[in-house]
Amino acid sequence: MIIRSNKALEETVTTGLQLFKKGECFDAVILMKNHGLPNSVIARVLYEQNRIRNTDFQN
Repeated sequence: MIIRSNKALEETVTTGLQLFKKGECFDAVILMKNHGLPNSVIARVLYEQNRIRNTDFQN
């Protein structure tokens, strides 16, 4: 399935982030990849989420 709208993109990224937060990183990447997100977008989403998580632990 290829993303055709911003709403679908938002839902895919949100679901992927929920999986990532639960520690299911592999499933998050597969979900986003199966929905047509390019590797660069997936990497950026996971990088930002990891950066936010690391910042939370430091505070």
